[in-house]
Amino acid sequence: MEADWEVEIGARAPVLDPLWSGFVDLRATPNRISELAETLQFPPLASALAYLNSVESSLWTAKCDIWTIEDPSQIDPDEMEATIAEAAAAQACYVDVLPERQSLFVSLEQAESFGRNAVLNLRTLVSRCSRVDLIIRQAVAGEQQGFGITVYITACGASPTAAEETLASALAIVANTLCTTAVTLIQP
Repeated sequence: MEADWEVEIGARAPVLDPLWSGFVDLRATPNRISELAETLQFPPLASALAYLNSVESSLWTAKCDIWTIEDPSQIDPDEMEATIAEAAAAQACYVDVLPERQSLFVSLEQAESFGRNAVLNLRTLVSRCSRVDLIIRQAVAGEQQGFGITVYITACGASPTAAEETLASALAIVANTLCTTAVTLIQP
């Protein structure tokens, strides 16, 4: 799978607010996953969110979104190991991911280590027609200040249905890899 990570912090960079007014604690109330508009729009996202927020996971999610990339020329088929024909349609989503239950990465170094290791693990997996980008951002949760990661997953296909199928597969791979990476790097 094509994967990369970067740090996006500074005065004009977005800051994650994981405990925003619309936050749903999916770990405490997993049945509420079906209430999220994004999971109604794309049911495979529900499975990924359930896994990332499960009691076995060292991660939790704060926000997500899903969308169709209307202009497929915005994606680079080479970056997704796709042919031009396989890049006729594209879907994308993001999930804000944080370590442990309602906490933040306490240091930039901790977030970078997680991002670097997750990307190394993702690059060993086969998932053509998709890519993942981990963006480390500052985060503020009440009195806590630290870092979080926005995980962008993009998938393409010869048709909208093929792009959705690829995104569903990529989401499962990414959720599993993030949880596996967290086990080795985050102390619950």
